[in-house]
Amino acid sequence: MDIANSKHGVPIRLPHERWTHITEGHPEMAGFYYDVLSTIDEPVKIVEGSSSEKLAIKRLNRNQYVCVVYKELSNKDGFV
Repeated sequence: MDIANSKHGVPIRLPHERWTHITEGHPEMAGFYYDVLSTIDEPVKIVEGSSSEKLAIKRLNRNQYVCVVYKELSNKDGFV
């Protein structure tokens, strides 16, 4: 499990089982593990979701963006 820090300083967990779940549903994401973590750390934009989740967005190159959905459970814990 790796951890990235949100803009609010909350540690956001990316457990291996969650990464497996993500890449099974979105196989095109398989090579973007560290991009997902860096998107949480340094997003270009953060959008509030409808169920208190956050969507962190980062541009990787001219034609490619990553959007990571995560939840901050408290000021000390969150998860993808």
